[in-house]
Amino acid sequence: MMLGRVNLLLFVALTTASAQSNAKPNFSGTWVLNVPASKLELKNPPIASTFTIHHREPNFHLKRTHVYANGKRDTWGIDLITDGKHEVVRKDGPARDVTRMYWDNSVLVLDEKETTPDGSFGTNVVRYTLSENGKTMTALEHEEYPGGRLTNKWVFDKQTIPHTKTN
Repeated sequence: MMLGRVNLLLFVALTTASAQSNAKPNFSGTWVLNVPASKLELKNPPIASTFTIHHREPNFHLKRTHVYANGKRDTWGIDLITDGKHEVVRKDGPARDVTRMYWDNSVLVLDEKETTPDGSFGTNVVRYTLSENGKTMTALEHEEYPGGRLTNKWVFDKQTIPHTKTN
């Protein structure tokens, strides 16, 4: 009888540990680019960037705004399903992007295939991870296109809203 309880406790402990190790992090929040911690191979990297993410598994909404040294802003957004099956297809004239999102254990992967106006192809794969404390998001981006490839490490700090005291 005692051995049965020990086995049951061991089973519960192992099941709980397994569930925790396979837990999918929630990326919701406002994330501000930490430029010194990032490593960007872009020719004209942004001097500031903000990502706003609303993540309710399996729904993922991303809106990002880059700010450049000349003052120009570039805002882009997308709504995805994290099952890897749903694709978002965007067309702009002859250009076409097909984007999907899926989990690789606790890493969230954005996978984009692009056909450019001249008919050439490119890929952009971004692997999103969260720090253990949930305060830092890293986006490891690997982009391949005709004539080159880039790897960018984007590091973001979670923006916190200061608490106001009420009397």
